[in-house]
Amino acid sequence: MAPENTAPVLDLSTLAPDRPRVTIDGADFFVRSTNEFGLLDQHRLRGMHARMAAFYNIEDDEDLTEDHVTDLTDALDDLCLMVIVNMTEQVLGKLGDGQKLQLVEVFTKASPVAEAEVEATPEVTKKTKRTTATQSPDSNGSTGETPSDG
Repeated sequence: MAPENTAPVLDLSTLAPDRPRVTIDGADFFVRSTNEFGLLDQHRLRGMHARMAAFYNIEDDEDLTEDHVTDLTDALDDLCLMVIVNMTEQVLGKLGDGQKLQLVEVFTKASPVAEAEVEATPEVTKKTKRTTATQSPDSNGSTGETPSDG
């Protein structure tokens, strides 16, 4: 018989979790945990992640279509609406794609289960991809490239 003072192998709580907070235009929004999602929503989250991973694995610009970009943008919007408590279409519409990706990153890092799924997904590569995005209003115009001597 095992000693009674051993640590439990599973410790569950039905209390509301402490959620990470993000601020958008001075308003607070909270990030959900994967534990808050039912099976169907967890499946949807994995599907959205797979769509995003497929986009980032497109090798050549010639293979990139407007349909790919639209699909990724839709998946990103859906994901933000799912993982950020009280996120509205109005607030989401004000955010740029880079900001939306930051929200998804906060969710992934705050949720050990989500982070483990991202790391275990074989489609995700560490390749650097070029972007077709135009300069954002907050950008200084830098492309990060080393200036040529010519």
